[in-house]
This record gives sequence, structure tokens and C-alpha cells, in this order.
Amino acid sequence: MRGLIVVILFSCTLFFSTRVYSGEPVSQVLIAYRDDITIHKILLNGLMASLKDDYFTEKKVKTIGLTGDKDTWPLIGEKKADLAVALGDSALKFVLEQADIRRGIYLLISNPEIKESADRKGIWTGTTLWVPLGIQLSVIKEMYPNLKRIGIVVGEETLPRLKREINQVKSDRILPLTIVTIDRPRELLKEISTLFPKIDAFL
Repeated sequence: MRGLIVVILFSCTLFFSTRVYSGEPVSQVLIAYRDDITIHKILLNGLMASLKDDYFTEKKVKTIGLTGDKDTWPLIGEKKADLAVALGDSALKFVLEQADIRRGIYLLISNPEIKESADRKGIWTGTTLWVPLGIQLSVIKEMYPNLKRIGIVVGEETLPRLKREINQVKSDRILPLTIVTIDRPRELLKEISTLFPKIDAFL
């Protein structure tokens, strides 16, 4: 995990240190993140340090921490920025709906639909966490051929896409899957604890 953080922070620092994105000067930066997810706050601190080193003042950087459900998120009134950084699915969705930006970088994205919505605008780039289910199952079967039961915990909005991927996986790769859906990130540990005794591995 620490290695992942270093790679992400290096990539972001590379963007910011030039103070230019696609040949255009960056004078106003918007960073959106989940305030209830630890790694997002760690990344935020690293990003802020990089910006400070590159002579960005607090007036030029707007941070928005999201907590809870969408209904509790702030309304920012089409916030304008030269560059937006979205940490995670919720933050990316928030920026897409409420910000007017010239360029954007997304990190730690796990929902392909939200990523595709950003990509269609032609101004976003970044990294995702999701690996297609067929690849995951192939690798896990090669590494652990004796596995019998696999558990998957996903958000409700991700479930339809997961079912489509399951239907596309070749029959010889399919293992018995136990799928549990959650509404909120805070439910994750509880569901993992409940599912753990019933399966051999998580995806």
C-alpha cells in the first residue's frame, strides 16, 4: 500500500511541478476527496505538500471533503478551476456534476461507469483500481487451484456491471461466487466479517 501511495504521489507531483497541463498554465486547483477514507486524506496531504512546494497559495487551491451520502454533499455552484483532482468514485462524480474545469486527474477509481463518464468529456486522465473479473478469476485459479468459494463485496451501483462481467466469463473460469452488496463504505468491514467464515478468498 505504501508503494502505491508513493507512485500516485510521484505522478501527481510530476503534473503539478511543471505548473502547466497540456501547455496551459494552472492557477486554480480543485481537489475533491472522501473525508471518511484514510488513504484519501493521506493523498490529500501529499498533494497539498506538492502544491505548496510549487508556490501554490491556499487561495489557489480549493479542497472539498465529502462524507456520508450524496444528499449531504455541499453545493458549490459550478466551481471553476483550471485543474481538478478527484480521489475516488464519489469525488469524481461530485466534480463531474458540480465543477467547471479545464482539465482533470482522477485517482483510485473503481467504478468503470463513472470513469467512462469522465473520459467522454475528453479532459480527464488518471488511474483505476478495477481489473476485469475474467482476469481476476484466471489469476486466482492459477495461484490457488484448490479454492472452492470466492466472496465479492460491491456497492449497489456496481452490481449490474459485475453481473454483466460474470456472464462474459468463460465457464471454465467460473468459481462459486458469493456476492454481497453494500450501500455505504462504513458497512464494508461488517460484511467482510460476516462473509469471511463462509468463503476461501475475497476478490
